[in-house]
Amino acid sequence: MNEIRLDNIELEINNAVEQFNKDVKAIKKSDNPKYKDRDVRDYELKALRKNLDKEVGALKKEYEQVSDNLIADASQKAARSSFASPANTAAIDTILDDFTADISLAYSDADKQQAREKLTNAIVNMTANEMAHVRRKLPSIVAQVSDEATLKELRHINSVLAEELKTPEQLELERLKDKTSAGGAISYNHLRLTHQLYADHQVSARSNLAGL
Repeated sequence: MNEIRLDNIELEINNAVEQFNKDVKAIKKSDNPKYKDRDVRDYELKALRKNLDKEVGALKKEYEQVSDNLIADASQKAARSSFASPANTAAIDTILDDFTADISLAYSDADKQQAREKLTNAIVNMTANEMAHVRRKLPSIVAQVSDEATLKELRHINSVLAEELKTPEQLELERLKDKTSAGGAISYNHLRLTHQLYADHQVSARSNLAGL
């Protein structure tokens, strides 16, 4: 099972919803005398809904199984992933050493602010591997700094890097989770919230929202 199957399931659900809409419209516009009987017409329409729910329910279950397997595999890869050490490690270490020296030997708060801005500007222009190397070095820098403003800035840098730095494997995991969050049934979910034959579901949905 792979992502192509997910796309195919979503397409099958979309096709089923489209066919349902066509069939409902055909019954409502039919000249067949039997549909003049309201009970017969309602029975046929309810049968269409029942068949759609059954078909989509099975497809959604398969979608969930396939997506769970894909996400489990992607999660393992993401957990094992890491950033490689940059080729210019020595150059990055020099930037960090210079920053530590500038902070430790600064004459004024203005000098310290200038050093912090210099470091921030340097980090902004780094590659992901270089940024990851900086983050790994931050604890040793923090141990050498006592200035509260600088410590606050270093903690902020660490927080931003922790949030923003993602390996390709981690990004792939996020992409899969975003893609599968709706269960491949966006068109079906929209139908249930808007179509007249799902009025009971809409009432229930509004009641649940009102209870929040």
